[in-house]
Amino acid sequence: MSWVILALRKQELKRAHSDYVAQELQISRQTRAEARRYHYEQLLVRNDQNEKLDELKSIYNNSKDEINDRIKALKATVDSENEGKDTKDKISYNEFYDTEGKSLAEYNTMLNEAQENYQEDVMNTKTYWEEELAMIEEEANDTETMLEEQKVEIETLMEAISQEIQAVDQAISTEVQNSTIKLS
Repeated sequence: MSWVILALRKQELKRAHSDYVAQELQISRQTRAEARRYHYEQLLVRNDQNEKLDELKSIYNNSKDEINDRIKALKATVDSENEGKDTKDKISYNEFYDTEGKSLAEYNTMLNEAQENYQEDVMNTKTYWEEELAMIEEEANDTETMLEEQKVEIETLMEAISQEIQAVDQAISTEVQNSTIKLS
């Protein structure tokens, strides 16, 4: 009769094993969902970074174009002023000041400063967004580690249940053999 109790225990163990299999499947699904979510967040961050870099480049290009236009205007004015003058009487580009009081050297300095500012802004922007990506990566790793630990724990419990099921199977077999009526 004790084999009946053992059979019920086996059935209970199988049900517990099935529950753990379902939990393991849920963790696998959650792991994939988290991976998709983090990938999506990374894409958003990269898009934001590219948008900001494009904005910085546009600002730099506008500034550069404006300065180059002023340089061209300054050179055109100097060329028209120098037209018909002897070589010794000609004004150099660096000696001439436009209506804003700037020479070619000052405009070249402005170009260099604009480029340096642009490069610094790009570097700062990339650093900021790389930190954002690193935070997302760290969060993803923490979540993945937590889910992996849960999965390992469940697998350990499933292995223990499987071993117990085997032990119960052996006990059932032994009980059945011991309770068999022997006719001699």
